[in-house]
Amino acid sequence: MRAIIATALAAVAIMTACGNKKGTEGTAPAAPTETATLKIDTTAAPTDSADSVSCRIQLSVIYAQTAAPCALNDSVKGMLRCEYFTPKATDDVPTAVRAFVKAYIDNYRSEATMMLAEGASAAACSYQLILSTGLVSCSDSVATYTAERYDFMGGAHGQTTFTAFGYDPRSMRTLTLADVAGSIDRQLTIGRITEGVARHFGKKDIAALRDIGVFSGVEPYIPPTVVYGRDSARFVFNQYDIAPYAAGRIVVGVAYKDMRKQ
Repeated sequence: MRAIIATALAAVAIMTACGNKKGTEGTAPAAPTETATLKIDTTAAPTDSADSVSCRIQLSVIYAQTAAPCALNDSVKGMLRCEYFTPKATDDVPTAVRAFVKAYIDNYRSEATMMLAEGASAAACSYQLILSTGLVSCSDSVATYTAERYDFMGGAHGQTTFTAFGYDPRSMRTLTLADVAGSIDRQLTIGRITEGVARHFGKKDIAALRDIGVFSGVEPYIPPTVVYGRDSARFVFNQYDIAPYAAGRIVVGVAYKDMRKQ
């Protein structure tokens, strides 16, 4: 748990709704599946007598209210998976989230107890986890599930990580970039993203980016974190994905038409 959990999760600045498209002419769009939000705010100490150190967990998790198999709920549960917790396939989202919280606290208590015994400071043993989720509506058939997760585990600073994936509000089926943008050219799209990253840093090409530590040791790629709009997508690179921590989160917008060969 000392390492930041990779599955961590929505910058409000990029969660702008893009309006609603009408359904097929002459037909009414399918009704979206209802959603609910589970909120948890709890604090735990390493032992019952420990009052100088603690961990605080604040979660706000949106999920689909359905007992039927649901790809969106499976993806939400998948975001909880880490080295000390694996959600059960049969659990609904509230059950999985509560089980994750228990596993987080158990892991924290084990880790903090060992650290305190070794003489670690109270600051080093005080953890915090904040997870907030949201829904960005694009049309009656396309939306984005977003999540922002902040982890502080006693280091010099915490880390915030953003995750997003597309889904169909009617069926709660998860969507790929090709589902939303159509038949894209992968290499062209990677090129457009790279151009956007270069503009972000005020550089002319990938060679200049690598001179400042961007795409150092990694080839440009299409990130899995995508926020879908009506005419374009925003690709999100978290801290450390392609650049040093100080570079922060990098967001690149690309029009769908620019992902296809003309």
